[in-house]
Amino acid sequence: MNGVKIGTTQAVISRIENGNVNIGIDTIQKIAKAFGITARLSFNLTVKDKIRKHLNNDNQAPGF
Repeated sequence: MNGVKIGTTQAVISRIENGNVNIGIDTIQKIAKAFGITARLSFNLTVKDKIRKHLNNDNQAPGF
């Protein structure tokens, strides 16, 4: 990938490709646009989050 298409340098692209840098959603969107695709992000609740949500809603321990 050419870094010019997303407004950065080839050195930054290399660090992204090698997993040596954390990137934000805006950078993910720029990369997707450069490839002509749409970035879609999703978040899933973990079991711990579901239990916490249950406890907050019912104020009692789950039945297991």
